Amino acid sequence: MQPSRGAAVALAVGAAGIVLVPYATTTFPHRLALVIQACLILACTGLATVAGVVYRGWWQRLVAVPGAVRAGVVLYAATAVAAALVAAVRGNEPSLLAGQLLSLGLLPLGFLAGASNPSRQRAVVLAWSLAAAGGVAALLHFAHWAMRLRQGQPVMRLYMGNSVSLTGASLLLLLLALALAAGHRSWRRTVAAAVAGVVALFIVGSGTRSLWLVSLLALAMLAVLARVWRVLAQRGVRAVVAAVLVVGGAAAGGAHLWWRIPRRNLLPDAATLAPPLWRFERGSRLALVAAGSGVEPALSWSVPQRKGQFFATQPWWLEGGRLYRFSLQVRSDGTGVGRFGLATRLDPRTVCQWRLEDLPANPGWRKVQVLLAAEHDLAVQVLLGTQDGASGTWTVKDVRLEVLPLPAVASLQRQLEYLGSRLRTTVDIFEKGPEEGDENAAFRLQESLAVWRQFWQSPVDAKIFGHGLGARYDFRAWGWSDTGRRVFVDRPNYIHNFYAFLLLKTGFVGSAAVLAALGLWFEALRRAARRASEPTSRWLATAVLVGLVAYSVWSLVCPEILDFRIAPLWGLLLGALSDSHTGA
Repeated sequence: MQPSRGAAVALAVGAAGIVLVPYATTTFPHRLALVIQACLILACTGLATVAGVVYRGWWQRLVAVPGAVRAGVVLYAATAVAAALVAAVRGNEPSLLAGQLLSLGLLPLGFLAGASNPSRQRAVVLAWSLAAAGGVAALLHFAHWAMRLRQGQPVMRLYMGNSVSLTGASLLLLLLALALAAGHRSWRRTVAAAVAGVVALFIVGSGTRSLWLVSLLALAMLAVLARVWRVLAQRGVRAVVAAVLVVGGAAAGGAHLWWRIPRRNLLPDAATLAPPLWRFERGSRLALVAAGSGVEPALSWSVPQRKGQFFATQPWWLEGGRLYRFSLQVRSDGTGVGRFGLATRLDPRTVCQWRLEDLPANPGWRKVQVLLAAEHDLAVQVLLGTQDGASGTWTVKDVRLEVLPLPAVASLQRQLEYLGSRLRTTVDIFEKGPEEGDENAAFRLQESLAVWRQFWQSPVDAKIFGHGLGARYDFRAWGWSDTGRRVFVDRPNYIHNFYAFLLLKTGFVGSAAVLAALGLWFEALRRAARRASEPTSRWLATAVLVGLVAYSVWSLVCPEILDFRIAPLWGLLLGALSDSHTGA
């Protein structure tokens, strides 16, 4: 094997490893998993770096990189070092300082790996390895989703244990796959297009609303730069697009109608919600009230700043080998999160499994449901309750238990219904504003405002140089933990807005330096796309430019440029696209 070919292989393995190694940590405890992920990603980036610098002439290759790219990397790295020194002087928590220094430092390290690699095909090799890793990761998610689907347990969002997901890197990998499809011919184009299709399907199924929006922005930018309308003007292409839309629309419409077919309610006493099935024993805090006009009965329970689940019914038996849908409508005048669901039992004493659904406080009636695939005969009981910190009153009505045929179809429809609800809340954010349209959007807006207030009230030296990496800020609001639990956020360190992060941690000086670095990279990638002598290099430079712009926008609500799982990929691509034959 030629030396440059061996270096290219090491670059490809290291880059693919950055995308794939988090999947080895899905079963670890959450905090330990994050540490292991960081160490493995640092090792993969280090492997790619060593593969370049061990070959003679690496310094000359590094110096040959366009000045704008090098200047941007120097500014970015200097900001990380300066913010770390400020943190050390201020005595910020060492673990938080180390974590954020790693996130900032992985981009310059990745750049060193990409720019020093001796292979002239390093950009294409890197793009193929990342696109292939993205395709493999997406297929892993679909396999996990299919196994859960078969059990009647839709995963809703395509995440695995410890929040491991392709979500953060998926848009960048989609753009790289599209660039490879545009720049290649014959079977390579087919393979790249297939990978792009798999990753695009993952993006749709991810349920991440901000990712949907920035993906549309990125694809629109890429379409303008590629003049896609010329392709769509061809009659054959228009016919294929129309056929896909018609077939997809008909399938979605049929599944929706099938899902809405009313079925017999198997729940005893569903019409009255009264004993003997329903339990109103002392201490249960459960009451029978009238809903709306007073004709329809409803169950109500109050929670005075306490948590816990309680059984609202006696156990009753269900026949095995069937898929059941348990649903109800709920409203609340309280705050926090209620819970409802089913407890399953194979015998009267032992609880086999809890199937719980969150009930965020909402003054209007909202339908929620749980699917239960019963492989054997089992007993079930209805569970009600709340999480920590909830208060107020929850009321439920129209409680139903139905048998659904075709378990896979039912679970798939439930998945589609969830994605539809995510789309509706996205529209609400724009129609009603983030404060009224969505709790999550409101949380991130208030978070950015809290960071800005603390920064503006800081001493002059903190405004100029920041509070350092790992600095905390006062927020005091209800939010969600990394594991999806409702928690009270007191003095957090994590900030969803990347630019608010820069202001608080690095001050005016560091923020200006990073923004200048982004501007220099934009211009360098634009020139690389315009001057590249090969189609594939031109498309790759265009894709990375579009991706960097899209991620810069996305980082207003999700700091994906800073994420340690993605940061080294930007450095690798900036360095690899600096080949002399690209014209950068």
